[in-house]
Amino acid sequence: MTLKNLKNGWTEDDIMIVDRGFRDALDLLQEMGIQTKMPAFNKKGESQLPVEDSNVTRLVTKIRWVVESVNGRIKSWKYLDRVLPNSQISDVSDYVNIACAIMNKYWPELNTGDLEQDEQLASKMLYLSKQKNLLHEKIIEEGLDKRSCKWQKIDASSAPTFPRLSEEDIRNITVGVYQLKTCSMLYQRTPR
Repeated sequence: MTLKNLKNGWTEDDIMIVDRGFRDALDLLQEMGIQTKMPAFNKKGESQLPVEDSNVTRLVTKIRWVVESVNGRIKSWKYLDRVLPNSQISDVSDYVNIACAIMNKYWPELNTGDLEQDEQLASKMLYLSKQKNLLHEKIIEEGLDKRSCKWQKIDASSAPTFPRLSEEDIRNITVGVYQLKTCSMLYQRTPR
């Protein structure tokens, strides 16, 4: 496929969803007038992405899920699940086409086919991507990201809401006496 062929099927409002492997081609695609969206990278010295970049990255990742699912299906074929030698390059396209034809005919579809449900999900995702991250704002406002944690010793009287458990309660939580019996057997086997 040539670059001209790529541009022929494009309209002005189309957006190409790409993964990080396309980062070197972004300038070329923009020169061709093709809008792109790609998961964001942390900038040097950043421990996490800004809220806006995180939201866009989530949208891109959700959209790319379909592509990755199809890639996963193709790689479920033993021949296509590894790097192939250069001598087989001329045949790979035929093998992929055959595998995809078989999957299209006999495997279940990846999507529900419910356009209304898909549009509702897309609308919800766009709405949520534009919402403020209230937890992040609270962390920044109160400087919680800069404080160090200090552990404090507590006892039963300083934690009145902590549940008091009987031995029977503990047995029920740990799936009965089995866990406790197993624990003692393992303890006895441990070399000292």
